[in-house]
Amino acid sequence: MRLNLKRCRTVKGLTSKDMARLFGISASYYYKIESGTRNARYDLALKIAEYFACETLEDLKKLFFMFENYQQYERFKKKENLSFL
Repeated sequence: MRLNLKRCRTVKGLTSKDMARLFGISASYYYKIESGTRNARYDLALKIAEYFACETLEDLKKLFFMFENYQQYERFKKKENLSFL
């Protein structure tokens, strides 16, 4: 579970349905993002990070990403064309 994402949401007093409405996605998709069974699309991840005022890449990674190993992290970077990470 992505506890940081859930913690940020609950501190603001929002439900997962509130978050889904806010970002124009289904409640089911948001729940899967928060529970860690799906990753957010990159554009959506950036919008959520901006909403929670993530100021650094480390903040963004702490909020969302849970890589099992270095190879998974490298595949993600390549797929998303994120050579700057």
